Amino acid sequence: MQSRAENDGNSISKKEKETYAQNESRKIQNMVVTALMIALTYVATWLINIRLPFMGSGGLIHLGNVPLFIAAILFGKKTGALAGGIGMGLFDLLSGWTAWAPFTFVIVGLMGYEVGWFAEHRPIKNTAINDAVSMILALAIKIVGYYFA
Repeated sequence: MQSRAENDGNSISKKEKETYAQNESRKIQNMVVTALMIALTYVATWLINIRLPFMGSGGLIHLGNVPLFIAAILFGKKTGALAGGIGMGLFDLLSGWTAWAPFTFVIVGLMGYEVGWFAEHRPIKNTAINDAVSMILALAIKIVGYYFA
């Protein structure tokens, strides 16, 4: 005797259930990795920084770009964009740079996306040169972005 779901043509095979479970597991794994990279970017920006005593509110040198670039190179453009944009945007919100947070979210998000895109597509065959070029372009995005912000 067939179940009602099988009679309606809505039965789900064992293989489909396994595929669904694997996809859900992968989604959770990606979410956890992205959250960890956001946290690492925030912490690296917060803990390892030097405030510069010039300009209106001063400037900041930090190591937050390191986990951002690692996230983008290892996990791709989406994780890179989220790690950079949210991680450094959150730093701005919680550290007295609130006016810069929207700009940081967009500018640093673009940096992470660009580095991740280079890592995924490899337009330059040599991996080290590809990564170096992508980071130099990310620096240009940051300079131009904050200049116009």
